[in-house]
Amino acid sequence: GHGSQRFFSLDAQVVKHKRILAEKAAAIIAVSENTRRDLLRFCPEIDPAKIHVIHHGNSFVPSDRLALSNTTTYLLFVGQRKAYKNFSWMIEQLANLLRSETDLQLLCVGGSAFDKDETALLTRLGIVHKVRYRTVHSDTELADVYRQARCFIFPSQYEGFGIPVLEAFSCGCPVVLNRASSLPEVGGEAASYFDEANPGSLASAVQRVLENTDFREKMIVLGYERAKVFTWQQSASKHLAVYQSVVN
Repeated sequence: GHGSQRFFSLDAQVVKHKRILAEKAAAIIAVSENTRRDLLRFCPEIDPAKIHVIHHGNSFVPSDRLALSNTTTYLLFVGQRKAYKNFSWMIEQLANLLRSETDLQLLCVGGSAFDKDETALLTRLGIVHKVRYRTVHSDTELADVYRQARCFIFPSQYEGFGIPVLEAFSCGCPVVLNRASSLPEVGGEAASYFDEANPGSLASAVQRVLENTDFREKMIVLGYERAKVFTWQQSASKHLAVYQSVVN
């Protein structure tokens, strides 16, 4: 995953060693077709036949139990926020919506608390009181956070896979994704997508989930079904098959 300076460190030794390992390996496992394509783009000398795509499993058990009672309406962001995670861009895009919807908030979970630059950005946009940070201490607590959210937003410009997408699906949380890297591969037809090059498309996608009850319910049902496609049992079986093919 060192394909672009915009996303990851291009430390020369790391890149060199990864290339050597990839060339010498009897088999390579990629977590998505997108990762496979990236590998072949940056290392075209590698034999495509030895690259096996095996998706991650779903870490959460799908549960359609009712959402907990909640007085606030919030959008959800999960994980680290710097660089390619695209948090600042997302905030700029959602600022008008957050200001105009009195009860709407954005909840950020994971990563670290807001730093000076993030606080300054929220203050400049007049939404410092509309964006909250929270730590969670267990998967059960995180599942409840997903379950109560109006939608989960993943604006990341690059993901090798994107496990939070499956977590949200499993919890009955509608998902809004950047149409980038592996995210459409994981989200399939169960997610709503925005195009980063199209100003306003993120806010429009979020508003549709907030305002169209039928659409929201449809996305929840599709999300539950999509989550069931990705299992760790299936992932383990495919890994075992690759290992056995190498041994044999």
